[in-house]
Amino acid sequence: MKSKEDETQWLEISWYKDEECYAKSLSLINNHQDIQELFASFQAILASGKDEISEQEYDQIEEMSY
Repeated sequence: MKSKEDETQWLEISWYKDEECYAKSLSLINNHQDIQELFASFQAILASGKDEISEQEYDQIEEMSY
C-alpha cells in the first residue's frame, strides 16, 4: 500500500497460516545471507531522509457477521 499523503511511505502486509509458520519463515529469512545482502542493498537506495524501515506484529481479528 502507498500513502496518499507521502508517496515515499509504503506499507506491506503479510499473512501467515499461524504463529508457528510466521516464526519459521522469519527465522529462515533472518538467517539467509543472500536475503540479508539484498535487504541491505534495498535500504541503500531508499529516498534520502526516509531510510527507516520498521516492523510491527499484529493479530488479525475475525470479522463479525451482523
